[in-house]
Amino acid sequence: MSTIAATNSLFEIDVELDSLLDEIEEQTAQGGEPAGELVARFQGFCSAHDEKVDRIGRFLRRMEAREQFCRGEAARLVTGPAPPPAKWSEPETWSSTT
Repeated sequence: MSTIAATNSLFEIDVELDSLLDEIEEQTAQGGEPAGELVARFQGFCSAHDEKVDRIGRFLRRMEAREQFCRGEAARLVTGPAPPPAKWSEPETWSSTT
């Protein structure tokens, strides 16, 4: 995980992206090019934003799987114990008497 993603919350990253985008727009509105370090910082925060969103998505998928498992277990427990398995017995043998 990048340092930016590790040290900032998703909301802090979002605020910083808004701020950086405003700065880039100001620089380009004056007819110039945005500073290289400003663009690099913006790209770094975009990458950190993507990392955070991906991690949140993985967490949500994990929680959904856990929810399905818990619902299945609850349904299983509500229906009561399963009937005992049939007892195994020796197969009948055919004997021929001659």
